[in-house]
Amino acid sequence: MTRGPAWVVGAGGLLGSAVVGALGAAPFKPSSALRWGDPSLHASVSAAVSEFARAAQNARDSHPWELYWCAGAGVVGSRAADLARETAALRQLLESVRDSPVLAKTRGSILLASSAGGVHAGARVQPATEASEPAPLSDYGRTKVEQERLLREITREMPLVSTLAARYSNLYGVGQRLDKPQGLISQLARCAVFGAPAHVFVPLDTIRDYLYADDAGAMTVDALNRLALLPPGAQLTKLVASERESTIAALLGIFRSMTKRQLRVVLGVRAMTALQPRKLTFRSGLWREQRGLVRTELVDGIARVYRHQLRVFQLGRLARPA
Repeated sequence: MTRGPAWVVGAGGLLGSAVVGALGAAPFKPSSALRWGDPSLHASVSAAVSEFARAAQNARDSHPWELYWCAGAGVVGSRAADLARETAALRQLLESVRDSPVLAKTRGSILLASSAGGVHAGARVQPATEASEPAPLSDYGRTKVEQERLLREITREMPLVSTLAARYSNLYGVGQRLDKPQGLISQLARCAVFGAPAHVFVPLDTIRDYLYADDAGAMTVDALNRLALLPPGAQLTKLVASERESTIAALLGIFRSMTKRQLRVVLGVRAMTALQPRKLTFRSGLWREQRGLVRTELVDGIARVYRHQLRVFQLGRLARPA
């Protein structure tokens, strides 16, 4: 479909890359990169928003602009100070959009990539839905709740702008960063490539919902397409999940079948273990038709991740697990 300018903030990350791939057209890219963690971030955000506003002004009115916030390096266990900086960066961007004479007065959509696991970690009723009250257990989860609140609060001053807080289940896929303490499937794949033991800090019967990144990207772009069909000013929340649960033991079984050898596991406990519930399941009540976009079976997705890391290893570019 023909669309207005689309800006994917955090396009280099796993989700951001998948969204770019699903857009079907080259997204907007500011002439200068945003300077994360730099005192000049505010100036770089303002300049990028001004560029994006010019792109939106040049687009036809029938094609609203789109902004996807897929940035952020926080994980469960991240320090509160680091998470606060991410929230401050989001605030700067949203306020710059609000203060733009063009963007604030033209139709547009903003999607905030949030965390289903972070927001609903303490949910007593499973599966969690969009109607479930947030129940974060960690600073990370509380930060995601605060970022969603911030999105709603600032955009209320822009009646032509609709928003979607998209809460993602456990994303995995090719090219996931390995220097962050997350992405269990990617970490297991690397251990399988090296024949190294995998360190797991939760019980093997822990249940999670694993969603392949490309499927998440397709669901994300489809969600903003649907949002654009609603009256302007809509503020929605959407769970983005495979709705297929799996234990860690089942993941290990897939690796064993695929590699024809046992993946050694070292079980341990650390401070963040208490922040990881034994079971997290999700069911979305919004746009149920999107279930058709979950096309990657867990076995196939794991195989893609493993084969990719094996190729990187053969090129001598895969770092050994710590």
